[in-house]
Amino acid sequence: MRGKLIGYEFLKDLLGTSAFPMDRPARVSSVTKVTPMTDALAVPSTVAPVGDAPLEHLHFALKHEGLQLQAAILALKKMSSKDIAQAFENSPGSAYLRQIYYHLWELANGKPLEGLPTATGAYTPLFDPEKFVTGPTHRDARWRVDFNGLGSPGYCPTP
Repeated sequence: MRGKLIGYEFLKDLLGTSAFPMDRPARVSSVTKVTPMTDALAVPSTVAPVGDAPLEHLHFALKHEGLQLQAAILALKKMSSKDIAQAFENSPGSAYLRQIYYHLWELANGKPLEGLPTATGAYTPLFDPEKFVTGPTHRDARWRVDFNGLGSPGYCPTP
Protein backbone atom coordinates (compact mmCIF):
# COMPACT_ATOMS: atom_id res chain seq x y z
CA MET A 1 0.00 0.00 0.00
CA ARG A 2 1.28 3.44 -0.91
CA GLY A 3 0.63 6.75 0.75
CA LYS A 4 2.31 9.20 3.07
CA LEU A 5 3.53 7.62 6.30
CA ILE A 6 2.04 9.08 9.47
CA GLY A 7 2.09 8.24 13.18
CA TYR A 8 4.88 6.10 14.63
CA GLU A 9 6.63 5.36 11.31
CA PHE A 10 6.61 9.06 10.42
CA LEU A 11 8.15 9.86 13.83
CA LYS A 12 10.78 7.15 13.40
CA ASP A 13 11.85 8.62 10.05
CA LEU A 14 11.58 12.30 11.06
CA LEU A 15 13.40 11.96 14.38
CA GLY A 16 15.81 9.22 13.33
CA THR A 17 14.92 6.84 16.14
CA SER A 18 15.83 3.18 16.25
CA ALA A 19 12.27 2.01 16.97
CA PHE A 20 11.23 -1.33 15.56
CA PRO A 21 9.16 -1.05 12.37
CA MET A 22 5.40 -1.19 12.85
CA ASP A 23 3.66 -4.36 11.64
CA ARG A 24 1.01 -2.16 10.03
CA PRO A 25 2.35 1.37 9.55
CA ALA A 26 -0.26 4.12 9.28
CA ARG A 27 -0.54 5.67 5.82
CA VAL A 28 -2.78 8.26 4.24
CA SER A 29 -5.06 6.48 1.82
CA SER A 30 -8.25 7.01 -0.16
CA VAL A 31 -10.56 5.46 2.43
CA THR A 32 -13.48 7.00 4.31
CA LYS A 33 -12.52 5.75 7.79
CA VAL A 34 -9.46 4.37 9.56
CA THR A 35 -9.20 0.85 8.16
CA PRO A 36 -6.79 -1.91 9.22
CA MET A 37 -5.39 -3.63 6.11
CA THR A 38 -3.00 -6.57 5.81
CA ASP A 39 0.11 -4.43 5.43
CA ALA A 40 -0.93 -1.00 6.75
CA LEU A 41 -3.42 1.08 8.67
CA ALA A 42 -5.25 3.02 5.95
CA VAL A 43 -6.17 6.53 7.13
CA PRO A 44 -8.32 9.13 5.36
CA SER A 45 -6.64 12.49 4.85
CA THR A 46 -9.35 14.10 7.02
CA VAL A 47 -8.13 12.09 10.05
CA ALA A 48 -4.37 12.25 9.39
CA PRO A 49 -2.15 14.86 11.05
CA VAL A 50 -2.14 18.04 8.95
CA GLY A 51 1.51 18.98 9.29
CA ASP A 52 4.83 17.52 10.29
CA ALA A 53 4.75 18.45 13.99
CA PRO A 54 5.98 15.43 15.98
CA LEU A 55 3.41 15.94 18.75
CA GLU A 56 0.54 15.80 16.22
CA HIS A 57 1.83 12.49 14.92
CA LEU A 58 2.33 11.06 18.41
CA HIS A 59 -1.19 12.12 19.40
CA PHE A 60 -2.53 10.48 16.22
CA ALA A 61 -0.50 7.32 16.88
CA LEU A 62 -1.76 6.92 20.45
CA LYS A 63 -5.34 7.40 19.33
CA HIS A 64 -5.34 5.23 16.21
CA GLU A 65 -2.33 2.89 16.41
CA GLY A 66 -2.45 2.28 20.16
CA LEU A 67 0.41 2.59 22.62
CA GLN A 68 3.66 1.26 21.15
CA LEU A 69 5.81 1.92 24.20
CA GLN A 70 9.23 1.66 22.55
CA ALA A 71 8.35 3.89 19.60
CA ALA A 72 6.65 6.47 21.84
CA ILE A 73 9.53 6.71 24.32
CA LEU A 74 12.21 6.91 21.64
CA ALA A 75 10.28 9.72 19.91
CA LEU A 76 9.68 11.58 23.19
CA LYS A 77 13.42 11.55 23.94
CA LYS A 78 13.82 13.81 20.91
CA MET A 79 10.79 16.04 21.41
CA SER A 80 10.82 19.46 23.02
CA SER A 81 9.34 19.78 26.49
CA LYS A 82 8.20 23.29 25.50
CA ASP A 83 6.00 21.96 22.67
CA ILE A 84 4.48 19.30 24.90
CA ALA A 85 3.93 21.72 27.78
CA GLN A 86 2.22 24.22 25.49
CA ALA A 87 -0.12 21.55 24.12
CA PHE A 88 -0.94 20.39 27.64
CA GLU A 89 -1.66 23.95 28.81
CA ASN A 90 -4.21 24.23 25.98
CA SER A 91 -5.91 20.89 26.86
CA PRO A 92 -5.17 19.72 30.43
CA GLY A 93 -8.07 17.26 30.24
CA SER A 94 -6.87 15.43 27.12
CA ALA A 95 -6.40 11.76 28.00
CA TYR A 96 -3.83 11.34 25.22
CA LEU A 97 -1.73 14.31 26.37
CA ARG A 98 -1.87 13.06 29.96
CA GLN A 99 -0.63 9.67 28.71
CA ILE A 100 2.18 11.36 26.79
CA TYR A 101 3.28 13.01 30.03
CA TYR A 102 2.67 10.13 32.37
CA HIS A 103 5.84 8.15 32.55
CA LEU A 104 6.32 8.55 28.85
CA TRP A 105 7.97 11.96 28.45
CA GLU A 106 9.15 11.95 32.06
CA LEU A 107 10.34 8.34 31.85
CA ALA A 108 12.03 8.92 28.51
CA ASN A 109 13.84 12.04 29.68
CA GLY A 110 14.45 11.15 33.32
CA LYS A 111 13.02 14.35 34.77
CA PRO A 112 9.62 15.74 35.68
CA LEU A 113 7.89 18.50 33.79
CA GLU A 114 7.32 21.50 36.03
CA GLY A 115 5.01 24.50 36.05
CA LEU A 116 2.08 22.91 34.24
CA PRO A 117 -1.60 23.35 35.07
CA THR A 118 -3.32 20.64 37.08
CA ALA A 119 -4.46 17.70 34.95
CA THR A 120 -8.22 17.34 34.71
CA GLY A 121 -10.60 14.67 33.48
CA ALA A 122 -11.36 11.12 34.45
CA TYR A 123 -8.53 8.72 35.24
CA THR A 124 -7.47 6.80 32.14
CA PRO A 125 -5.44 3.58 31.90
CA LEU A 126 -2.09 3.82 30.16
CA PHE A 127 -2.62 0.46 28.43
CA ASP A 128 -5.98 -0.42 26.89
CA PRO A 129 -7.04 -3.60 28.76
CA GLU A 130 -8.90 -4.72 25.61
CA LYS A 131 -5.61 -4.82 23.66
CA PHE A 132 -2.94 -5.59 26.28
CA VAL A 133 -2.37 -8.04 29.07
CA THR A 134 -2.30 -5.67 32.04
CA GLY A 135 -1.17 -5.84 35.62
CA PRO A 136 -2.25 -4.22 38.86
CA THR A 137 -3.15 -0.55 38.59
CA HIS A 138 -0.96 2.14 40.16
CA ARG A 139 -2.74 5.49 40.14
CA ASP A 140 -0.82 8.70 39.42
CA ALA A 141 -2.81 11.63 40.81
CA ARG A 142 -0.57 14.21 39.13
CA TRP A 143 -1.45 13.11 35.59
CA ARG A 144 -4.74 11.27 36.35
CA VAL A 145 -3.40 8.18 34.59
CA ASP A 146 -3.44 4.60 35.87
CA PHE A 147 -0.25 2.69 35.13
CA ASN A 148 -1.55 -0.81 34.43
CA GLY A 149 1.40 -2.34 32.60
CA LEU A 150 3.21 -5.50 33.55
CA GLY A 151 6.20 -4.74 35.73
CA SER A 152 7.20 -1.20 36.58
CA PRO A 153 7.19 1.98 34.49
CA GLY A 154 10.98 1.59 34.11
CA TYR A 155 10.69 -1.97 32.84
CA CYS A 156 7.42 -2.86 31.22
CA PRO A 157 7.48 -5.61 28.58
CA THR A 158 5.06 -5.06 25.70
CA PRO A 159 4.57 -6.85 22.38
